[in-house]
Amino acid sequence: MKTLPRFILIVVVVAATIAAGALHGHMTLRWGPRPDMVAAAAELENIPCLCGNWRMTTSSRMSDGEIRMLRCAGHLSRQYVNELRGESVNVSIIFGPPGAISEHTPEVCFSSRNFTQLGARERARIERPRSSDDETPGDEFWFVDFENNSSASQRVRVYWAWSTGDRWVAPDGAKSAFAGSRHLYKIQLSTTMLSGGGTATPDAPNDACGGFLKEFLAAARPHLVVEATDRVAETDAPN
Repeated sequence: MKTLPRFILIVVVVAATIAAGALHGHMTLRWGPRPDMVAAAAELENIPCLCGNWRMTTSSRMSDGEIRMLRCAGHLSRQYVNELRGESVNVSIIFGPPGAISEHTPEVCFSSRNFTQLGARERARIERPRSSDDETPGDEFWFVDFENNSSASQRVRVYWAWSTGDRWVAPDGAKSAFAGSRHLYKIQLSTTMLSGGGTATPDAPNDACGGFLKEFLAAARPHLVVEATDRVAETDAPN
């Protein structure tokens, strides 16, 4: 078999290099957010401050350094308190190109902040209310517990997942799962739990985060922009 002419090989190499550069630029927001991404990011602010019995008590903004690190186009960071039970949950949503948003996980962040991870992360499913026009399966989240190194009786439970605007999923490799997506949301939430002294920590999702998600996800869903094609397949998590 004759080898390809040299100039054809050069064309192939150049094309592959350009394609790789374009994909990296898309994933890292190198050329700034697109107009549609700016509009979608602004919509996060319209997520309700009251979700069932959960009322927002505080709202904060990420620092410029954090925004640059995550290369996000928009974000939301709030604390909600359950007016009946007194439980509190901190929730954040970041939005932008897949890039860094798909890479950062709580396992790295909390371990660098005087917390010790307790066990391996697991999946939890948050079922959606069934209706005649919604056959979407439940949303899936990773969750894991951390122990405060300064107080062994204090634990923090953290949930997180990603979405292209519809279903929240917990893939094993988020970076590769969302590599071809135009935009990506990441949600992370946490609640503090006391342990020891005969007090058992609740199982997920029958905890404060799980109860909050059942109300919050339904309220937030109309304010998320759905990508035309969700490339993430159903995970193999057990029901």
